[in-house]
Amino acid sequence: MAERHYTVTGMSCEHCVAGITEEVSEVPGAHFVRSSKPPVRNPGRSSRCG
Repeated sequence: MAERHYTVTGMSCEHCVAGITEEVSEVPGAHFVRSSKPPVRNPGRSSRCG
């Protein structure tokens, strides 16, 4: 099975990581999806972006 790696920039919170992980998991053939870095925490900001 071919292994593919993708870079997604701008994930600055747990909500972003969860959203991207959920969407990529729905792609046919995607069997394992993970983030290589923990999300950046921004003190004083909401846990959701936007």
